[in-house]
Amino acid sequence: MKHRLCLSSSLPSDSRHAIDYEISELQNGVFRNVKFAESQNWHFTVLFLGDQDDIEVGKIIEALSSIVPS
Repeated sequence: MKHRLCLSSSLPSDSRHAIDYEISELQNGVFRNVKFAESQNWHFTVLFLGDQDDIEVGKIIEALSSIVPS
């Protein structure tokens, strides 16, 4: 089975609130018919890893577990 993977980081809450405000302003204007993702799902993608199979996912998790806190 393939999994679409990326290394990402959450946005700071002040940034999330500022972006959310700007999006709400846009939705009241020219983008009123556009649906944006919910702010709790926003993230900053550091590296896109693409589609990976289960074996590669395991290898990636193992490699990252020694350098990234859980």
